[in-house]
Amino acid sequence: MTRLLAWLAASVLATAILAPFLLFGVYTFGIYERALLPQYEERADVVASGIERRLSLGLRLFGELSALRDIDEILANAADNSPQTAFLVVTDAAGQVIAQDPPVVANFQQMILVTDDSGGSGLNKLIETRVERAFDLIFPAPPEAEEGWSHIYESYLISRRPIGDAADPAGYVYLGTDTTLLDSLRRDLSLNMLIVFAAAMLLGFECLLLIAGVSLLRPLTALRFLQQQLSDGDLRHTARASGPFGTAELIRQTNRFIRNTITRAAAQGGSITGLSLPGSGHPTLWRAPVAHLIRLPLILFFLSEAILRPSLPLFLQGILPVGQGGQDLQVGLAMAAFLLASLIGIVVGARFCNRARVKRVILLGVVVSALGTFGHVIVATVAEAALFRGVAGLGYGIVYAAAQVYIVEHSDRRRRTTGFSLFFIAVVGADIVGPAIGGILADRLGVDAAFYMATTALALSFMTTLGILPSEKPLPKPPRPSFRESLHPTGAILRNRRYIGLIFGMAIPAKLLLNGGLFLCLPLAVASLGGGAAAAGQLFMIYGLVVLLSASLIARAIDRWNLVAPVVCIGTIMSALALALPELVGSSWALVPCVAIFAFGQALSVPSQMSFLLHLTPSEQTRFGAATVIGQYRFMERLGSLAGPIIGAALLTILTPTQSLLCLGLVAMLLAGLASTYFLIVGECDEEEAIDALLVRT
Repeated sequence: MTRLLAWLAASVLATAILAPFLLFGVYTFGIYERALLPQYEERADVVASGIERRLSLGLRLFGELSALRDIDEILANAADNSPQTAFLVVTDAAGQVIAQDPPVVANFQQMILVTDDSGGSGLNKLIETRVERAFDLIFPAPPEAEEGWSHIYESYLISRRPIGDAADPAGYVYLGTDTTLLDSLRRDLSLNMLIVFAAAMLLGFECLLLIAGVSLLRPLTALRFLQQQLSDGDLRHTARASGPFGTAELIRQTNRFIRNTITRAAAQGGSITGLSLPGSGHPTLWRAPVAHLIRLPLILFFLSEAILRPSLPLFLQGILPVGQGGQDLQVGLAMAAFLLASLIGIVVGARFCNRARVKRVILLGVVVSALGTFGHVIVATVAEAALFRGVAGLGYGIVYAAAQVYIVEHSDRRRRTTGFSLFFIAVVGADIVGPAIGGILADRLGVDAAFYMATTALALSFMTTLGILPSEKPLPKPPRPSFRESLHPTGAILRNRRYIGLIFGMAIPAKLLLNGGLFLCLPLAVASLGGGAAAAGQLFMIYGLVVLLSASLIARAIDRWNLVAPVVCIGTIMSALALALPELVGSSWALVPCVAIFAFGQALSVPSQMSFLLHLTPSEQTRFGAATVIGQYRFMERLGSLAGPIIGAALLTILTPTQSLLCLGLVAMLLAGLASTYFLIVGECDEEEAIDALLVRT
């Protein structure tokens, strides 16, 4: 019953926060839609005014419209210069047609008799009217012209312009504009509003999770831990006091009881039967599993880079000197600076995490990335842009490594896959909404607005990281390795054959399929099958939605039943098979289920890879620290990310897009199959490690 009430309360809170966004979007769509019509009306008025001026001049010379010549030629020239104009008609004051282009206009008399009526009644009309009034107060509409009018008839915008004196016109010019393009604008508007609403929902949901995590889950988890410890007679740990409704005071009282008991035990000789006391005489602060708290800061951080993706190439091309050769090469080098610097940042961030608090390393990376992102606003040359791209990439790599070290340190060993699914979801969630938001800002407000928004997202990420993540002392540092191993930790880690199997059999193929297959070959495959950029974008949305909906549930199931190794293998093979199917099926409809299956396979394998890595490298973590192992793994994985587009582009030069997908899928499937066979033969750990684990267990 308590769990049901908790779910009901969370649902009510979520509805209260998200309902205004939904209501605002639904009832203001018509207002935004009608705001597009004045653009058409203005263009139509320009064309009609030009015709009216020429006819008024002839009217002053000849006195009557019927006496004018070459009206048909005037209308034909105006129609040729205005592609969106469907027809032009000139009538006298009584409505009799004098000239028209084309020669026959169907249902013309009905068109000019129809009046615009928005219709609607009841609650919907009342709410829409109130919202429209609010918009009129904030954004006053320009005063309507006294001359002429316009209205919609089926797919035409009908505009009328009086000829001569507006009070006593000699006739009228009617202009019909084809609104087919308006339909595409409506679709774009719908998609933009849906994306913005999805971003608002995502951030709102993350805020809800953050509120629940900080105010409810963290104190309740601490109380549950203390209760379990006390029931077992273990007095070696205390918990951090936090939470509303008296939970903080309850935790403080429990901590006080533990300290008083330890003091009394010390006074009685240092031990009490049935109790486990700390050896140092002081309890240690329990490190709570609060990996979920990093989710919102990570989404904001990755959102900043995703916002820049649509406008960054155009921005770099815009600062190049006109007429200079090798522009594509310079733009490519500037963008490659980010990737190269991020590789260095991953290694640097991992090293820092072994010597400092992870929270400080994350804050450092966010600050460095913010400086690099904001610096784009002041650049004047491509060299300066490449420099700031490198700075932003360095910060990106530092956070990329440090965030995963934070997840390792603040997640339960039995739920590490769930913790790493938070990282995967943050990356994919930002990739879904970030490019759309950045494109909208760049189109409407300019490229600088996208950089300002990205910097704002980084500032919010910094504030949430500073205020939410715990400032706990770092875990014990690993013993310093020998001088040779400190210079070449990669070589020492690469001597682990199981690590090699995971890297080259699972990690690199997964990145090869993602960057070379999904992001490069798939859009070209959509185009070859008759689709366009919109269809490719919809497939990317399907990929992101499947990952967001399934990754967390899959990770919990993996942790619950301890299925890390088989799930990594199955997920990689499933992803490879999904991209190989379009060529085998040979139909455009197959792309949708293939992308969905690919996303499901990625949700299976990617979060599980990190848990499997930590399971395969216990000795390396002892020698170098978990941060170094994670940094080296991510460094090797990013090399696979760089190789994916190169291999995909090479295949596209000799094969069709679907054939390239087939080749990538078969190669990845072969590598994953070999790695799976290797793990089945040699197992997940050496015999000595298995014997040690058995001795410890017994």
